[in-house]
Amino acid sequence: MSGCYIVVSGAPGSGKTRLARPLAEQLHLPLLSKDVVKETLFDELGVGDRLWSRRMGRASMAVLYNIAASTPAAVIEAVFHRDVALDDLRALGKPLIEVHCQCDPDLAIARFQQRAEDERHPGHLDSRQPRNKLEELVQDGCRPLGLDGPLLEVDTTDDVDVDAVAAWVRAQPEWDPGTD
Repeated sequence: MSGCYIVVSGAPGSGKTRLARPLAEQLHLPLLSKDVVKETLFDELGVGDRLWSRRMGRASMAVLYNIAASTPAAVIEAVFHRDVALDDLRALGKPLIEVHCQCDPDLAIARFQQRAEDERHPGHLDSRQPRNKLEELVQDGCRPLGLDGPLLEVDTTDDVDVDAVAAWVRAQPEWDPGTD
């Protein structure tokens, strides 16, 4: 099966979803987003405590990878936990192109806290995220995953030129929309 995956990585609050949605549209690929899966699980199974939210997060990633495995090509967006994500993404068996969202850690934290108050599904329990855990997640997400393929680091401090990012993706030798 031909194809490839565009992996949109970055810290919580770094602008991954804000970039991934229009990028998937530009590339004419489906968007596989962990939060979409997780929020659907919350709607169907209910909202619980932090442990429940973490369980739903792990389940969401398993669903996301299973859907990806049967999809020729896609944009995959999540807060990836490096210790498991590298093996999981490589196990998909297709070329990986990483687009890493980068901004100042303090800005990422401020965005995270703002969206926790305004726009996030209540199941995420973001307002209960301990500050030290959030800082740890942001620091870990500030580094690209290192997928051994093309990497574009995108400054997401301000609006991103999605057309330029899509052009860069299409210019990579690994680019294969899987439509043959």
